[in-house]
Amino acid sequence: MANHILSKKTGKLILKKRVLRILTLLNVVFLIVSIVFLSLFLSYYKKVKENETKIVQTQQTLADLQYLVEIDFNGQIDSDILDEKSFAQYDEVIPFITLLESLFSVIDPQADITIKSQEKQIFIDHYADYRIVLDMNEKKDLFLKALDELYNSSFITKITSFTMNYRQDDDGLTHKLNEVDFVIRLYLS
Repeated sequence: MANHILSKKTGKLILKKRVLRILTLLNVVFLIVSIVFLSLFLSYYKKVKENETKIVQTQQTLADLQYLVEIDFNGQIDSDILDEKSFAQYDEVIPFITLLESLFSVIDPQADITIKSQEKQIFIDHYADYRIVLDMNEKKDLFLKALDELYNSSFITKITSFTMNYRQDDDGLTHKLNEVDFVIRLYLS
């Protein structure tokens, strides 16, 4: 009760004195500006961290590719592997979808194949990511054959993420592969 009376008296005093009103208003403005700057700083900090993560991922990819080249120069692996594989050109980013459709349409004619990467990202990172969602329907052998054909293609590719979704059978005891969702990375020169 005493706090309530004290705050009423303080409020009346602030309303009567012009200097106190101005100081109170300045404090409120300062508080609002501080909150805005803090939120801007946190947003900027988040973007910086995201960019640093992308840089680290790109550096790791480059290091992996350099390791493959060093192994080839040292003669530790068959030199035919890198002779058969090559980096794709930028012009082949869109036509690569046709290759993916030809491989995976046998499994699921309504397969969802999309380019995840944006054009700006493709130019900076020199790779394009393709997301593929397939309805399996007991076609695991065709799926493995399609992945094998993709591996044997002339492009340097890598599966970066892979998710399998299962559904429960009517008996409630067994599960069958329902859907496969994965991302294929095509490396560009």
